[in-house]
Amino acid sequence: SNMLVSIDQKTKSIRLVSFLRDSYLDIPTHGMDKLNAAYANGGVALTMQTLENNYRVSIERFMSVNFNHFAAVIDKMGGLDVPMSASACKEVNSWGGYKLKPGTNHLNGETCLWYARIRHATDQFGHDDYGRAARQRQIIQLIIAKMKTLNPVESSKILYDYLPLIKTNLTDSEIACLAGVAADLKDYKTDSRQIPSAGTYDDQKTVKGIGNVVTLDLKKNCAILRSYLYGEGSSSAEDN
Repeated sequence: SNMLVSIDQKTKSIRLVSFLRDSYLDIPTHGMDKLNAAYANGGVALTMQTLENNYRVSIERFMSVNFNHFAAVIDKMGGLDVPMSASACKEVNSWGGYKLKPGTNHLNGETCLWYARIRHATDQFGHDDYGRAARQRQIIQLIIAKMKTLNPVESSKILYDYLPLIKTNLTDSEIACLAGVAADLKDYKTDSRQIPSAGTYDDQKTVKGIGNVVTLDLKKNCAILRSYLYGEGSSSAEDN
């Protein structure tokens, strides 16, 4: 899963962007392939470079967490209350032997992980990678919403408890800055979207040796992403 998080302290807003992992992109030193091949061939560094090169955005910092630690992070928060459709409940129940029912379910970390990985539920999020990416953003937004209910001491403590579970190149001063944001999180508005954007891609192409891929209008998506992150004045894909 590849997600870009933009924290704007001037407007007090947090923007989440999911990049569909089947997006067919030019991966430096590797060639045309699905986005998830970037991590497989060069880890975080190649993934960041691939997103920068294709979408013309600057990505200098990363946080990486594996499946087990993702679940542990949520358990440290005491779990999450997740609104779920009947279709989503059926998928998670069949995977993990749970007995979830439509509506809001209190999920622990492991169950949140199952939920964030399902692809075939037919609900408001859609199916396949599109629905999965939307559910992942939903979980992140629920984490942020729960952080908003904590007092500054509690939210800062949780942030520092997370750090041993996460690989990152954030500096100490940047981590301290994030702790300040966490303490003030109730004042931040959260928004999310996916790239490629609706109406700008085709998921019907099959590439020999790779399989089904998502082809996209790269110029349009560059403009959409830059406008979303940086404002209307930065909507051109060639604008640096």
